[in-house]
This record gives sequence, C-alpha cells and structure tokens, in this order.
Amino acid sequence: MDNFMDKVAQKLTSQDMIRANAAADAAELQSLETQMELFKEQMGKYDECLQEMRKLNLKNIESAEDVQQLANQANAHLNKTVEESLAKIAEIKENADNVDAITETMTGMQDKLEESFKSMEDFLHTDNVKVYRNVQAAMIEELEKQTAEIKEAQNKVGKSYKVLIPFVIITMIVSLANLGIAIARIFGLF
Repeated sequence: MDNFMDKVAQKLTSQDMIRANAAADAAELQSLETQMELFKEQMGKYDECLQEMRKLNLKNIESAEDVQQLANQANAHLNKTVEESLAKIAEIKENADNVDAITETMTGMQDKLEESFKSMEDFLHTDNVKVYRNVQAAMIEELEKQTAEIKEAQNKVGKSYKVLIPFVIITMIVSLANLGIAIARIFGLF
C-alpha cells in the first residue's frame, strides 16, 4: 500500500513539475510575442522613414529638372542674344562708318554674356547646396528619431526580462526541491 501511495505522490509531483514548466513556457512565449510586436512596430517606422526618403529624392529630381529647364531657357536666351548681336554687328558692318559703335556693342554683349554665365553658375551652385543640405538635415533628423525609438524599445525589452528573472529563479528552485524530494523518496529517505 505504501508503495502505491509513493507512486501516486510521485505522479502528482511530476504533474506539478509539468504544469510549472508549461506555465514558464507560456510566460516565455508571451514575452517573445511582445518582442515580435515591438520589432514589427520598428519595421513599420523604418518603412515610413524609407518612404519619406523616397519622397525627398523625388523632390530632388523635380528640382534638378527645374534647374535643367532654367539652364535650357538661359541657353535659349543666350543664343537669342548672340543672334541679335550678330544681326547688330552685320548692320553696323554694313554701315561701316561707325567702328566705335561696333566695339562698344561687342564689349557690351560680351559683358552681358559673362554676367549671364556667372549668374547661372551662382544660381545652380546655390540651388544644389540647398538641395544637399535639405536631404542631409532630413536624414540626420530621421536617424535621431530612429535611434531614440530603438533605445526606448531596448529599454522596454530589458525591463521585461528583469521582471521574469525572479519567476524563473523561483520556478527553478521549486523544480530542484521537487526533484530532490522525488530522489529522496526513491532512496527511501522520506
């Protein structure tokens, strides 16, 4: 009869151990699910950041196209100015009695051409610098946001592990005590 009772007690103890292990496994699965949700949120935020970067790139492309159109318009204006200059030179040559007028016209046209080229170069350089700084500022701002979010998520995950450690230790102690009692019963110490 005592032998039968010992076997029943061992089975109950084993069942308790199994239940405790199942509870610990369930808690660990819950923790992993929470971590996966945090990871999914971070991935969503990364996707949003990438979308914002794509939008900025599209704006940069549009700006570059606008600059190209301006350059084309300036080139057309320069060509028109050159043609007008050539027409005036041809008129003056036909009238050949005013050489000073030809020289002044040529000098004035050359100055206008140089000013136009200088103005266009300054505008293109300034616009390119603005675009570069805007993209750089957007990237820095977004990286700072992402870094803060990652640190916050890591702190949350670290705190959740700290909460589980006492439960794991208690479960381990109870399991070892239960195992010790089972071994003691096997050897007939209890």
